[in-house]
Amino acid sequence: MKSSIIILFLLLISCKDDKTSTTSIKDVELSSELYSKVLEYQTKHPIPKPINYDKSKPPPVETSFIYIYEAKFTQENDEIILGITLYPIGINDYYDSKNIKVQVNGIYKDDNLKPTYVNDPHKLGRGFVKQYLNSQDVQKFYYHRDIIMDAMYDIILYKVQDGKLIFYKVLKGNVQ
Repeated sequence: MKSSIIILFLLLISCKDDKTSTTSIKDVELSSELYSKVLEYQTKHPIPKPINYDKSKPPPVETSFIYIYEAKFTQENDEIILGITLYPIGINDYYDSKNIKVQVNGIYKDDNLKPTYVNDPHKLGRGFVKQYLNSQDVQKFYYHRDIIMDAMYDIILYKVQDGKLIFYKVLKGNVQ
């Protein structure tokens, strides 16, 4: 009987809620600094809730939007710039300066981070992107229709200086 109580006690202890375990990608796939900058942007610019519409009529164009956040590393002269934004029409095909299609590697997301992809074909952000993903789930975020889109969300720009992301400026969009 004593051994049964001890075993039961040990089982209860081993089944406690472990607050340290999480499904976060912070510090595993993205640095904590990049993760927090993207999360900060997502808090200020949330993905809109789906709209309700009369189902007896054709759906409004907004119902076909594919929202995804982008963190894009580029080089301007000798500076590396990170831009973070929200796209309402998913991932578009990108071409580099030599007109070669840029491959989007994967979607970063966890319990807090909404779907985000890193556009960094030249690995300029390798100090902030700890693991460049290679996954098939990017296909569901590609927008495979021709559409003229004039909706543009703010783009927050950071300069990379001494291994840190330093706020640079905001390019204002037309969506609030």
